[in-house]
Amino acid sequence: REFAESVLSAVGANGVLFVDYGIWSMVNYLQIVEGARPDVEAVLLPGAGVGDQLPLVMDHSDKEGLYIGDVGRYYDMEELQAEFEIVQTGPIYKLAPHAGDA
Repeated sequence: REFAESVLSAVGANGVLFVDYGIWSMVNYLQIVEGARPDVEAVLLPGAGVGDQLPLVMDHSDKEGLYIGDVGRYYDMEELQAEFEIVQTGPIYKLAPHAGDA
């Protein structure tokens, strides 16, 4: 519970959080059952190596704050790092434009 609350707290207003099922299930519980942070859109990403993560993230690139739950094995970090700078923000990571892209 403490972890899920800290994840939601780290997301900026109206942000989009891309996560694997483990994080998604905790965040989803707090949002659906307890009404926490309805402004945050939690997007469940398919597993790494499937090749569908970057297109899902890019579908939301018009939003102001994009975040990813971790930089571990569940995420296609090479593809994401080609498009974004990964900046730790509390227990999660912000997907920021590369310097000069903003």
